[in-house]
Formats: sequence, C-alpha cells, structure tokens
Amino acid sequence: MLYGNLCKLVSYIFLLTQSVILIDLAYLWGIDWAQKYLDNQKYAIPLIGTTLLMFAGAIVFIVLSFTQHW
Repeated sequence: MLYGNLCKLVSYIFLLTQSVILIDLAYLWGIDWAQKYLDNQKYAIPLIGTTLLMFAGAIVFIVLSFTQHW
C-alpha cells in the first residue's frame, strides 16, 4: 500500500518535470529559429513547415487519444 502510493507520487513528479523540460526545450528551439529567421529570411520555409507539421501532429494525437480509448 505504501509502496504503491509512493510510486504514484514519484511518477506524478516525474511526468511534471518531463513536461516542463519538453516545453522549455520547444520554447528555446522556437527562439533560436526565430532569431535565425530575423537574421536570414531563407529560414521562413522550414520554420513555417515545421510549425504546420507539429500542429498537424498534435491534432492527430489528440484525435487518436479520444478515439482509441473507450
């Protein structure tokens, strides 16, 4: 009983930490690409393409998460 509750608590902390790290990584990556875009306009196509690809992937994963779990 105690071990199960401890594992549950540690897993919540781990998932929260991983979420913060991923959000921070994406934020820093976006700042880096935006700075490259401001320095040189040739980065516009990869920046917009990656943004659209990530947005489409997020929509697909959201739809799959709702349709695959009954």
